[in-house]
Amino acid sequence: MSFLTYEFLQQNKEHFLVHSRINEINNVNYSKRVKVFLSHKHEEPIELINQVKGFFRFLNADLYIDWLDNNMPEITNEDTANKLKQKITETDKFIVLATPKSISSIWIPWEIGLADQLKGLDNVAILPLIHESDNWERREYYKIYSKIEQISGEWRVIPPQRNYTGTNLLKWLNN
Repeated sequence: MSFLTYEFLQQNKEHFLVHSRINEINNVNYSKRVKVFLSHKHEEPIELINQVKGFFRFLNADLYIDWLDNNMPEITNEDTANKLKQKITETDKFIVLATPKSISSIWIPWEIGLADQLKGLDNVAILPLIHESDNWERREYYKIYSKIEQISGEWRVIPPQRNYTGTNLLKWLNN
C-alpha cells in the first residue's frame, strides 16, 4: 500500500496534462465528468493543487476548488460558508487533500463534517499526500473515513474497517 506522493504528482504532471488535453480534443462531455469538492488548506502551492487537479482530470473527474470560484467573496464571511455548503451539496463526491499543512486548517473539519452529513460516508474520502520519505500523520476524525491508497499499482478507496481491499478509485468516483 502506498499513498499519493508529491514526487508522483511532479513526475506525472505532463502525462496528466496531455491526457486532459486529449479528452478536450476528443470532446469528452463535461456533463459526464464526476464533480468532486476538494477540501484543502489554502496555503498549498497553486502548482500542487493544479497537479492534484490533473490527477483527477486523468480519472475524468473535475475538482471544485473554492478559490477558483469567481462567485466566492473576496473576504471570508457567512456568505462564504453558505456558498461552500451549496457547492458541497452540488458535487458528487467530497475529498480531503490531507497534507502536513491541512492539519492546521480551521475550514477542513467543518467541511468534512458537513459533507459527511450531506453526502454520507460512502461519498467522502481522505487523500493523504506525503513525500516518499515521510509517514502520513492524520487527525483522529480521519479514521472514520475511507482513504485513497495505491495497492498493487491500482488506486483504491479503502474503507476505515479495512476488511477488504476497497473499491477501484475510478469506480468509486462514478458510483
